[in-house]
Amino acid sequence: MVLGGGRVRGVGSQSAVPTRHSGDFHRRDAVPRDRIALRMIRDLLRLRLAAGLSQRQAARSAGVPRSAVQDDVARFRASGLP
Repeated sequence: MVLGGGRVRGVGSQSAVPTRHSGDFHRRDAVPRDRIALRMIRDLLRLRLAAGLSQRQAARSAGVPRSAVQDDVARFRASGLP
């Protein structure tokens, strides 16, 4: 199956994602994921530090592992940002 002159990636694999070049992803596809990741980190910091929730409560509220909250807060504190 050919869409828009591109190839279908992984025809026999779990998902067939059309791409311009076989094996390459468009850069614009990665940007929303980056924004989502930054938004998630900001939300975790807000829940943990500003709202005063415990790591477990913040993790449960955001739907991520407790260790993700712990890691993000530690990186934020190490950065020296106010």
